[in-house]
Amino acid sequence: MSNERGSALPLVGLALVLVMVVAMVLGAITERVVFRARAQSAADAAALAGVIEGVDAADDLARRNGADLVRFERRDAVVVVVVDYRGITAEAYAEAVLELD
Repeated sequence: MSNERGSALPLVGLALVLVMVVAMVLGAITERVVFRARAQSAADAAALAGVIEGVDAADDLARRNGADLVRFERRDAVVVVVVDYRGITAEAYAEAVLELD
């Protein structure tokens, strides 16, 4: 028999630790990507609501999407909003367009 008996156990343990670290890193990256997409969706919705109905509608729609309205600016027919979703900020703008018949 060989004196190397049981030497595979530390390698298996190291491999498991490595797999767990990689999974945690991928999970964190995925979470950040999802949060960024949700923040942008909330900002887009808030901007569209804000250009039509004003700051209260923008704030309401941002909150319905789980975000906080950080900034609301109206510049003539353009609305710019910034929202915060779980520590991630996103900006969006919407412009009111008049259709003349």
